[in-house]
Amino acid sequence: MQSKRIITPSMVLIAILILLSACDKGITTLNDKGITTLNVSGIIDGHEYVDLGLSVKWATCNLGAQEPNQIGELYAWGETTPYTEWTAANYNISYAPCNTECILDTQFDAVTANWGESWRMPTKKEINELIDPNKCEWIWVDNIDETGVSGYKVKSKINGGSIFLPAAHKRSNKPAGNYWCSTTTADVFKTPFSHSPFTIFFVNGVHYEGISLCSSGLCVRGVVGNPTVYFPKKEEYTSIDNNETSKQGFTVSGKAGTHTYVDLGLPSRTLWATYNVGASMPHEYGEYYAWGETAPKEIYEHDNYKYFLGHSDSGPDHWAQYSKYVWYDQHGTPDYILTLEPEDDAAYVNWGTRWRMPTKEQAEEISYYCWWYQKTLSIDGKAVQGWIAESKINGYKMFIPAADKKYRNVSLSYLTVWYWTRDLTGDPKYYASGTDYRAWYISVDPQHLMTVEDCNRIYGFPVRAVVNQQ
Repeated sequence: MQSKRIITPSMVLIAILILLSACDKGITTLNDKGITTLNVSGIIDGHEYVDLGLSVKWATCNLGAQEPNQIGELYAWGETTPYTEWTAANYNISYAPCNTECILDTQFDAVTANWGESWRMPTKKEINELIDPNKCEWIWVDNIDETGVSGYKVKSKINGGSIFLPAAHKRSNKPAGNYWCSTTTADVFKTPFSHSPFTIFFVNGVHYEGISLCSSGLCVRGVVGNPTVYFPKKEEYTSIDNNETSKQGFTVSGKAGTHTYVDLGLPSRTLWATYNVGASMPHEYGEYYAWGETAPKEIYEHDNYKYFLGHSDSGPDHWAQYSKYVWYDQHGTPDYILTLEPEDDAAYVNWGTRWRMPTKEQAEEISYYCWWYQKTLSIDGKAVQGWIAESKINGYKMFIPAADKKYRNVSLSYLTVWYWTRDLTGDPKYYASGTDYRAWYISVDPQHLMTVEDCNRIYGFPVRAVVNQQ
């Protein structure tokens, strides 16, 4: 005779805890009626987000909405207050509200204005991540939650997380979605009322990157960076450590771990180290590292590069072979890793988890938001050549010594700037080189222009770290 299973109060409690644990992990389910149920991954500044495994986290609902199935408010591009009529005559902006990189300025970002500085509208790059069929699956849902609203469930192929984008517009009498992006074409500088800003556009069966008139009233879905990013408090954000500033001779805002940083007031909130990895003062060169290596060495060449396996025997070019960070099959088995993992990051390994080598985007940011000019320091009677980066936002300064680079066992003394970022180029134009692929680095030219260039990753470059957005 089979015994009856007795359900005790403790068993019920355990089941409830398991369900709550599942919700905390951001699990997304779709029931048999096609109604989307979203479990949030976290909350920032009172607003929920979902982690889709992409470069940013996406809000669970539209700006002006309380639930994922609500359309929310409609906004003209660059305006932070919604209204009900969208025409060129009603459009309140008569000039291009964006920087020279064609990204909407923060003060004109509807998400930032309404949800706080942690939130913003997505860039063109970020909406293309969402549209990428290799990263997300788009599933049309009619009459979600029996509200009469249709739209797309966007499900991550990376971690299974989902968001729902309701359709607020119509095309050919069919429900359609149109969502603003913060990126615009350069035409916006000529005519702010033109078809300039990019959008996410969709109808049942198709979704793509669109474009729309600035004065159009469209939906807005916010994004947020890594939710555990290191954000200084407001009072710390503009502070100066007077003792360290006097000691180092350039602005010091604070410390992360045992190393000092300067806050240049950048939109991304990136905090830059005041001296190189392996140094203790701004004028010191510090150590040199091949890209992806975490210890200095005497000789920098292919034969002793950490990931070098030799050259292929096949083909006329004898392609270099690598064990890691491979994105082209002529160079080995592709792993498609284009950004240094922490264990291969010289800043992270040598300075601790609060620090990382900068990304290409972080390097480009100081190119735009800083003035660059040459400076020769006199240290113990010796001249040290370098460059000052002076923030256009708050006037704070950091010094970058012209430490050159190393190849084999020779320091190349051209008094130039070569500093690694943590990103590979991943650019197909280098397929034809027949040697290897390259990594991005920071460079400053004699015309006082700081740029991001690419170079063979076996060279020894110094590293200027940033506070890790961990």
